[in-house]
Amino acid sequence: MSPRRRRFSKLFPLLLMAALFAPGSARAAEKPEDAPPEIRYKNQIEETTEMARKLRDATSTLEADYSAFIAYLRPDLARYRELSDAQALIWDKLTAAYRAGDIEEARRLRAEIDKSERIRTIWRLRIVDLRIKQGQTAPKESNYLEESRWLPPAVNSAFDALVDAKRAASEGWGRAADAMYPGADPAAMTAAKEEAYALEAERDIAQWRADWALQRERMQTDKTISTPEITKALERIQEARLKREQLRREEAQRDRRGREIESELRASERAFREAYEAAYAEKIRPKGSRR
Repeated sequence: MSPRRRRFSKLFPLLLMAALFAPGSARAAEKPEDAPPEIRYKNQIEETTEMARKLRDATSTLEADYSAFIAYLRPDLARYRELSDAQALIWDKLTAAYRAGDIEEARRLRAEIDKSERIRTIWRLRIVDLRIKQGQTAPKESNYLEESRWLPPAVNSAFDALVDAKRAASEGWGRAADAMYPGADPAAMTAAKEEAYALEAERDIAQWRADWALQRERMQTDKTISTPEITKALERIQEARLKREQLRREEAQRDRRGREIESELRASERAFREAYEAAYAEKIRPKGSRR
């Protein structure tokens, strides 16, 4: 080994010790639990700050996404904004708790957020699942005025019935929305939604009738022409149309039964989980604490 390399080998341990105990290395060697809260809980602080921001933008986002139906949403959006802003304030407090390193307060605030989030979610579903359908199914006056100008007189009755069916379906979804709120009766909510689904089926049938009334006018432009064959064909069409309407109503009933079964499945699975968790808790409980 050369003299230079021998000198370096002797000096290396000293250099290493100096590097480890240099002032700049003290921060790196600092244990995580000894770091200031803003460093220890950096990720949590970023998360809570971002959540507060998103909540303050939540209502504006809904307004932008569903601006076409804003007339049906305004009252519910006002309540949704109140809930979102109130929860954003809790997230602000949670950020402050992490900055102060107060983990017990942070746990308490997260529990409060979970409770408020359940309420806010119900209100959001009321808007996006029910109020939107109320707006989508409602007849539009501008469309009615435009279309009615060009309709043959023989179609007016079927067209007016379609408008009534659309209005009834829209009002049905409105009642379903009104029945959905924190603490509402689940049976009443389900009944209101099922009524709306049934009214949607009747709206579809009214649409078919209006379409056929217009189609027949275009197919039979000369009403003075009438033969046994034409009469027989029209009877055959009417028979097929009635079968299709009956099938649509049967489909609505089948869909309703399907929703009932899905609801029962969810309830039974929830009951199983609760029973299992209770039995497991009893099993692992210390023998001396069992009654």
